[in-house]
Amino acid sequence: MEKLAEAAWDYILYRDGERLVLVVACGTVAIYEWAVVLTEAEREVWEAEGMVGLRFLVQAIRDNPRAFADRRVEV
Repeated sequence: MEKLAEAAWDYILYRDGERLVLVVACGTVAIYEWAVVLTEAEREVWEAEGMVGLRFLVQAIRDNPRAFADRRVEV
């Protein structure tokens, strides 16, 4: 996997073949990672705006990771 973007204790964006995988640091007392594959629309935002455009997605995953359970992948 190729690391495309990173902010310590926040997120890492990887390219894994054709997929873009966003890994978000979650939790309060215990920190854990939640990784999701970006949708086509999210990929377009990344290409147009970079991580600035994905800030709301990072925060949404951090606020409620289980809402993204159907998109979760292991890294």
